[in-house]
Amino acid sequence: MASLYQVKVISINQEDKSLTLDINSFHPDALYFSDNLGFAMRLLHDSATGTSALGKAIDPACLFNKYWLAQNVKGFISGCELMEVHSADDTEIKYNGKYHYWRAEAGQPGAKVRIKVTDSAWLSHLSANSQWKSSAYDAEVDYVSRETIAPKSEEGVFSQDYQNSGGWIAINPEVLDFDTKSWPKQVYLPKYSVKSYRRADKMTQNDLSPAVIGQLLFKTVFVLTRSGNKAFGLFFPVDGKFGVMQFLNTGRSGAFFELSEIVTFGVAEFNVNDDTKVIVFG
Repeated sequence: MASLYQVKVISINQEDKSLTLDINSFHPDALYFSDNLGFAMRLLHDSATGTSALGKAIDPACLFNKYWLAQNVKGFISGCELMEVHSADDTEIKYNGKYHYWRAEAGQPGAKVRIKVTDSAWLSHLSANSQWKSSAYDAEVDYVSRETIAPKSEEGVFSQDYQNSGGWIAINPEVLDFDTKSWPKQVYLPKYSVKSYRRADKMTQNDLSPAVIGQLLFKTVFVLTRSGNKAFGLFFPVDGKFGVMQFLNTGRSGAFFELSEIVTFGVAEFNVNDDTKVIVFG
């Protein structure tokens, strides 16, 4: 998705759990500013690195899921105030009670926005003058009040129990739009997006003896290949090679490779206590 806005932190108050942002539009598809909580959530998440508390807490796929947004945004964002909207030229900025908007051929309008979060950890990766680009837009949902979502603990409860942990769905592979003739009559597929799982161990190609591979076939794994391909999902043999594939409600994604191409490989385990997980299959 194209970036629409250039964002800069004007001030940040960890004690008050708030920050003030200067936002400038630079893309013709950037047509409005909003105090919608979904706009604020996406704006803030675009600043989050994978190692930040916010980056660890939210899978990017969640931000495209209206049900997840409705149920969880208020666990992260407690308020958003559009403090000022301005333009350097004669652009007419209109207000319809919901958006401050303008025509596509306008200049580069800007705004000042104040966002309050529920936990200061969601701002811990930012400081005054932090800058990033954002593709934020609002969400047409009714946000449900809920308790504050706490930052993920590094001591989460993880499980490889395919039957009882809740992280996998048992299916007959014949229902998949894929060649599964040589597969077992039942396989377990990960139910949630990859952020709800972690690699339990780290192996290289030297660790993957025929006996070990036999034990790992049709398990959920992580793999990194020498060409830089990263994949998460079901591990299976295919035409003398191997594949790792995640099956989704909207399709599938994965990689095919030879054993000699593997850099790292590991069995996946499910974070049982992940309260921000998003369903991608089933």
